[in-house]
Amino acid sequence: MSLPLPRLLWHLHWRAGFGPDEAQLQAGSLEAAVDKLFSDAATWQPFQLVDETPYQNNTAKDFKKFSPEQKQSFKLSNLSELFQLTYAWIDRMGQSEQALRERMTWFWHNHFSSHSRLSLYVQQHNNLLRKHALGSYRDMLREVVKGATVLDFLNANKNVKAHPNENLGRELMEIFTLGRGQYTEDDVKNAARALTGWRYTFDGQFFTDDKTHDEGDKTFFGKTGNFNGDDILDAILARRDTAVHVCRRLYRHFVNDQPDETRVQELATVFFDSSYDITKLMRHLLLAPWFYGEPNRGSRVKSPIELLIGLNRTFHITYNKKISLIRYQKLFAQVLFYPPNIGGWPKGMQWIDSSSLLLRLKIPEYLFLAEEFRQLPKGELSTEGTFQELDNDNEAVKGQVKNLGTQFDWAPIEQIYSQVPELNLLLTAIDRTLASPLDPRMIAAIQKHLDTSNRTQHLHTALLRCCGLPEYQFC
Repeated sequence: MSLPLPRLLWHLHWRAGFGPDEAQLQAGSLEAAVDKLFSDAATWQPFQLVDETPYQNNTAKDFKKFSPEQKQSFKLSNLSELFQLTYAWIDRMGQSEQALRERMTWFWHNHFSSHSRLSLYVQQHNNLLRKHALGSYRDMLREVVKGATVLDFLNANKNVKAHPNENLGRELMEIFTLGRGQYTEDDVKNAARALTGWRYTFDGQFFTDDKTHDEGDKTFFGKTGNFNGDDILDAILARRDTAVHVCRRLYRHFVNDQPDETRVQELATVFFDSSYDITKLMRHLLLAPWFYGEPNRGSRVKSPIELLIGLNRTFHITYNKKISLIRYQKLFAQVLFYPPNIGGWPKGMQWIDSSSLLLRLKIPEYLFLAEEFRQLPKGELSTEGTFQELDNDNEAVKGQVKNLGTQFDWAPIEQIYSQVPELNLLLTAIDRTLASPLDPRMIAAIQKHLDTSNRTQHLHTALLRCCGLPEYQFC
């Protein structure tokens, strides 16, 4: 780790959070910076934005008896709450001091990829991920797979002893724990039988329906007994393959899209030997010299959400028209709380093609000018499900530009750069926004297009130019 400390801190905070602020770049040592990340993330606050009254005062059968007017009212309230949850999480990711906990919640959100149309279940699922984000993976797995979002998404209500449904058992092993090739089809069938009867109430509370649960003997991982769902989870967690699979996915998210299997095994040993202690795992990762190695720096493409949150942190952006945050997500096909399938969102360079890159490079300008993102023609890019009925905005559909209502808070930024000589503004902006230095010819080319009429404009245009470069797409 021969790099200057600020560069190491830049890498740390982009991977363990959503980009550094100036105070984080002033840490005295890497160890102190890592300690601060964990101490800041020691507590957690759940979201409490959903009105639980309709769920507590009714059952699913009652809801089916609602009048058309009652159903419409519930639908609108539900959609509004989903939006509020989205806005709140974007704000927390961008502004909270608990950057590591929010980053881990973001990782687990994609790992336990599932979704629900009901705001209460979405809130419960997200709060579970945040609660256990740096705790015990063993406890998190048990609570998450018993949550209404996962049970509903994987058709647990159809899993009965007469006709076992394999969705939950299969995805539990393939995606959440072991990975492909670490179980047999007979294991899937018997896991499904053990998981029969797993249900949830209308307000999202787990229970087992004894009438639909299979009490017969099952053979799982070569052992036979009257296993239930908890027994299946215990058997899965007893296998080191679970730690390897989770650590491989974690490596792809935090380190590099191309896993180094030696390092994955190293992480898996820490994880398994600690009985799935996520804090011990992440502390080992963030202090490992190889984490800061040249192959891993600037190697990850920011997902659309990571790109947006990074810009929010840099420019302290306020959105007066928060609906634009939903449109942004739809435009780039990454909608919070609504991953596309059980495998999660695309990874790495899958986010980049000729058209999406050009649009991504324009995002800082759109935000700065408070203009709406240019929409693709209707039908060219859509997100099925929860947000499909978002709006029928004809102007946006036609690709016209609308007012975004964004505001940049330049005061803290200008204070940060106040001691930087004007001649060094661009070089300092490059150092604090990009993963690696630029070629001198590129720097000279950028300098020609800056507004240097006064110091303020010089700084503003330097930062915007840096954030509009292809290099800013990486961290």
